[in-house]
Amino acid sequence: MFKKILFICFPVCLLILSSCTEPFCDCITDTDYSNSTISKPRSAIQLIYTELKNNLTNATIKLSDDGKSVRILIPEVLFFKTNVASVPVVDTIIDVLSVSLKKYDQIQVVSSGHTDTKGTDAHNEQLSKARAETGKMLLVNKGVAESRIETKWYADTDPIATNETEVGRAQNRRTEYILYQK
Repeated sequence: MFKKILFICFPVCLLILSSCTEPFCDCITDTDYSNSTISKPRSAIQLIYTELKNNLTNATIKLSDDGKSVRILIPEVLFFKTNVASVPVVDTIIDVLSVSLKKYDQIQVVSSGHTDTKGTDAHNEQLSKARAETGKMLLVNKGVAESRIETKWYADTDPIATNETEVGRAQNRRTEYILYQK
């Protein structure tokens, strides 16, 4: 009788104590990752970051400190010249980004528009909204589902450089894509 109880209880206890959900499997547990020959699987965000970093040279690409989002900064000089997309560079960026987004369909996108401090508040608001919407439509036109893309516009409220110099203002006139996984 004791052997039967031990035979039944021992595997159940092991299952409860392990992080695996299936009995008698070869699942890798978190403690296994301390072994240098086993590497932890990378998230879709980390994978798309690596892919974009390797394939895009005309945009600034940053992985957030927590590793949960990717920021793609497309400066004004590459993206908008007098409010018109500069086609060759933008097409390359959008082509690479859209291919990656279609590959990682669990990734969501925020397209955000920004301006410098020149112009009225109303003009900057309208311009940053147009930039965000254009950023969204460029991806949609390349086959990325519109439902995956949100737009936000900030006018001149989120500068990345000084607005005191022309170089700084040019950096602030930009569109950004923020990629994240729901």
